[in-house]
Amino acid sequence: MDLSAEHLITVGVIAVAVAALVVGARMRPGPWTVPAARALAVLIVVNETSWFVWEAAHHAFTIQNDLPLHLCDVAAYISAVALWLRTPLLVELTYFWGIAGTANGVITPDIGNQFPSYLFFQYFIQHAAIPAAGLFLVVGLKIYPRPWAVPRVIGSWRSRSSSCSTPLSESSAPDVLNRKPSCISHQHDRHHARLHRVGYDQVGSVRN
Repeated sequence: MDLSAEHLITVGVIAVAVAALVVGARMRPGPWTVPAARALAVLIVVNETSWFVWEAAHHAFTIQNDLPLHLCDVAAYISAVALWLRTPLLVELTYFWGIAGTANGVITPDIGNQFPSYLFFQYFIQHAAIPAAGLFLVVGLKIYPRPWAVPRVIGSWRSRSSSCSTPLSESSAPDVLNRKPSCISHQHDRHHARLHRVGYDQVGSVRN
């Protein structure tokens, strides 16, 4: 685990921002939550899409690494739609994938790029905004998961894994409570593979 001052400050800022959004929605619900949710959705989509633009600009986009979309990419777009439409299934996917998957990327990041590089911001926005969306929808707006939500989400995860030509993990469908989610390891693998192609001199070293 990275205990550097930079990482601890980043986590602290994220925690304060997410707490303010969630507590505000729960304690002071009102019309403001609609533009707030949509602003977060736009941030997620712009941040996620900018990654592919950055890759293309650095000649790092490849079908093998980028398509089909990795779980974090799918979760990003699903969370944006969930924020906009508040559909129960999409809220459930955002909440459980965000908490069990992408949130771990904030706590245990594996990127070598330091503040204030683009890759630093892109990584932490993605891995913080998705769980923030889930907490905002479920805890803040009280759109609680329905009965049997966990089996549905795990079923969606398995379906997503089986539909990919590149599996989400080397093992079977993950136990979301006991195993490090494939989202994290594959997101790190993507950063490693892509940054190797771009070149260390352009984007900085990557931790092994």
